[in-house]
Amino acid sequence: DKTQYKCFIFMDQFKKNQKSDTFIEELKTLGKTLLFIYAYNVIDEQYDVQKMSEELGIQLIENPNAENTMILNDGVESVMGHAKTCFAIDEDIPTLGYYKESGKAAFGYKKDGDAIVAFSGFPNMQHEAVREILRLAGVHIYTESADAIVYVSNAVLGIYHREEKDAVIHVPEDGTYVD
Repeated sequence: DKTQYKCFIFMDQFKKNQKSDTFIEELKTLGKTLLFIYAYNVIDEQYDVQKMSEELGIQLIENPNAENTMILNDGVESVMGHAKTCFAIDEDIPTLGYYKESGKAAFGYKKDGDAIVAFSGFPNMQHEAVREILRLAGVHIYTESADAIVYVSNAVLGIYHREEKDAVIHVPEDGTYVD
């Protein structure tokens, strides 16, 4: 259901086809936010950076450094266990994160009509990075807690922590809430 969601996330090694192309174009027409993580239309280490750039609408290059750390604009680091070939943004668009070693843009976005297309050339996305895109998309953020899992339906709001502790919850509207 494309109408009830504001942001769509296309994970590592998303393989496109005619059906997905149509779906993506419909999302853009509806003004949705699309986040592509790492490897758009890359399967089995085969890729064409120029074709990725054309299809995403964001100019990319292969980062000549294999990297294992991305730093968000607020200083939060995202780290992988081992360095990996990654992609960098090669145009002047709003950037949310950079590679630690090369300083190249790792994570950014641009407007495509009413839609937002975001790309991370770094495959390991921390919740802080995803949260920034969700904010741009207008998604309601229930908690800033890094280790809370929130479950929401039209009747229940639940939160889970691995350890017993309080959490600050931001509800989207005033109402009566019962614990």
